Amino acid sequence: EASAKLLANASVELRAEGTEDMPFAFPVRVCEVQLPRNLPASSATLGGRPLPAITSSPSTYALIGDTGMRVKPKNLGTCAKLSHEKLYGIKQCAETVPFDPKLVEGHYQATAEWPLESIMDRAAEEEPDVVVHVGDYLYRQGPCAQGKGCEDINNATDVSVPGMWGDNWHGWFADFFEPSAALLASAPWIVLRGNHESCGRAGHGFFMFLDPRPLPAEWTADYCIERTDMYAVPFEHEQFLVVDDNFVEDVDIDDFNYCPQTGGAVQGKALSLSRYDDKEQSKSRTGIEEE
Repeated sequence: EASAKLLANASVELRAEGTEDMPFAFPVRVCEVQLPRNLPASSATLGGRPLPAITSSPSTYALIGDTGMRVKPKNLGTCAKLSHEKLYGIKQCAETVPFDPKLVEGHYQATAEWPLESIMDRAAEEEPDVVVHVGDYLYRQGPCAQGKGCEDINNATDVSVPGMWGDNWHGWFADFFEPSAALLASAPWIVLRGNHESCGRAGHGFFMFLDPRPLPAEWTADYCIERTDMYAVPFEHEQFLVVDDNFVEDVDIDDFNYCPQTGGAVQGKALSLSRYDDKEQSKSRTGIEEE
């Protein structure tokens, strides 16, 4: 469009245009453009914004991951019976009751205790040549329970309807794009797919916004595939091999030992006991090996 100032032979193309249809409501346009391996800073703009420099010989990397605000409700305190139906990986309520704080279950991170924006701003100040995000962009799988400090993400009219959470535009914008704005504008990114970007959790937004491969011609927001092929991102002195291991299912370990904290961020040593010899381990040796 007229707002794009790009180099010769570089044209902006429409990647995807979503709708307001739930559960994967993405009422936005996503555009993409192929740029050269070496691009001086501010030599191209898109939407009136200068694009960051691209270098084939980066010297400074910013490595980040697991950036979302953890909200994983199991019971909002208003559910007497859960159904087998899931939305964004969370079981939905089949029978509601008046709020009872004793029923509240799940993981709820208070908004005030989520420092992502300040971390991203600080990383941008370092002016990295490349940002590598190792995955898990979206942590807000459902609404926040009363009294947990994250109620501002809820839909003010109906808590069961996605507010600023879930695999939709509002969830992705609030959990990733808005707090990451400064770092997104400062450098090109290499983006990996984490287990949070599974098709049952947040994979639809990942493919629409972040996966570098072309979308199918008949794309809709329902599009998501369980596994993608490996690809390389080569530089002059190193290269990144990007592997999608999202299709590997998580396993449950029925007993493990936390590393004790000593002096704040420094962790103590893990116990040397083998899982095979752990008396608290309920699985047999064969069962452990099969897992």
